[in-house]
Amino acid sequence: MTRESGIRLTAIQATWLLAVVIGAPLGILTMRDFGDDVALRFAAFLVIACLLWTLLLTALRRRIGPEPNRWATVLTLSRLVTGCALAAFVLSGARDRMQTAAIVIWTLVVLTATISDWLDGALGRREGSTRFASSLDIESDSWLTLWSAVAAILLGGLPWICLLPPVVRYIHPLLALRAGKLPVGGGPWWSRVTGMTQMAVLMAGFAPIAGSARDAILGIVIWPVSLAQLATMLALLALRRRERR
Repeated sequence: MTRESGIRLTAIQATWLLAVVIGAPLGILTMRDFGDDVALRFAAFLVIACLLWTLLLTALRRRIGPEPNRWATVLTLSRLVTGCALAAFVLSGARDRMQTAAIVIWTLVVLTATISDWLDGALGRREGSTRFASSLDIESDSWLTLWSAVAAILLGGLPWICLLPPVVRYIHPLLALRAGKLPVGGGPWWSRVTGMTQMAVLMAGFAPIAGSARDAILGIVIWPVSLAQLATMLALLALRRRERR
């Protein structure tokens, strides 16, 4: 996306290209596994989610101003679009996590939450960071976490407590935007530990695994993990409020 690296796609163009690459095969699998109605709803919700992010990315770009585009941004957008596809999947009414379509979307979540997240950080440091990429990185992570929590509830039967921390987290960007700033990530080491633990449990929540042992372990683990992440979100709010003062 920079002249030096030979990328010509904008973030918006990359978003829609990734939506086609991810959404088309997933839509076909959803139609095969769950029927035409569910597949049509999946396609509609995917378009709506991508349109929403098109507006948000446009607003973010206008606020920041022109910056060089990066290869790392494409990797970051893969998490964003995977989150959109996961949102479309669970909102479509698909509920069987053992079907091929569900396994494929779960695999995409795991790959983008791990490999993509690691690679875009390393590549971004090599290419040079931008304000747009920094804000997009944390918001893509949060978007994927939010819908992973919804999937863990609707597909995996986890309690609604796991949705509370991802929702509370959105207080951070709202306060930043209200103050005329940009959403930022980072934080103390303990916030990264609780965040990674939360995501690992959420991904396990809608993994294609069944059995009484799975239900018992996740039913116990989800409460302390969710409460720890909720406490982390509230603690970070307090810390940043004190820093502003």
